[in-house]
Amino acid sequence: MAENVTGSEPAPTWWELGFGYDVVVDAWQDARLATAIERTWLEAGKPPDAHAWWMASADEYAFRWFLNETLGNILDSAKITWRDFVIGKTERIPPQARPFLPPVADDPQSATDTTTSTINK
Repeated sequence: MAENVTGSEPAPTWWELGFGYDVVVDAWQDARLATAIERTWLEAGKPPDAHAWWMASADEYAFRWFLNETLGNILDSAKITWRDFVIGKTERIPPQARPFLPPVADDPQSATDTTTSTINK
């Protein structure tokens, strides 16, 4: 499950991004974001508390991404345009969403995540 709520800790807040069919087909904006996430995460030293999830969508969006605040700050520092695609914030990631970044040994949330990443370690 995508949530990392334990005990009385507050639920994490995720930025929800929506990529409509026009920006996917015409401009490959979702692929550009994926490349930027991987590059900036690696350049930042693979911070274990940076997380991104993605999923195909069956509504007005072709794809949805979910980024936590740490990753959003990394993208902001690198001057990556991502906030234009924000459609909201949520405390729950849909169960069909998949993690994008590989698990990092220092992160308790990642250590229990057995799903396959979409990028190489």
